[in-house]
Amino acid sequence: MGNEIIAPCQYTGTMNHELFENWFQEHLLPALPKGTVIVMDNASFHRKEQLYCFAQKSGGPSENFV
Repeated sequence: MGNEIIAPCQYTGTMNHELFENWFQEHLLPALPKGTVIVMDNASFHRKEQLYCFAQKSGGPSENFV
């Protein structure tokens, strides 16, 4: 991954959990290699329990979710 942008997202307006969760499921998770650590801040649209479930279902990096 290095300096590569792996899951760009362009939108107009204000970020919300629906937009973020769609991007997370449809674009970010499929692009992450096994063993990736996901670090999230405390933005209100980062519903961490829901995102963790998405990561588990996708077989993605749920064990490395911070």
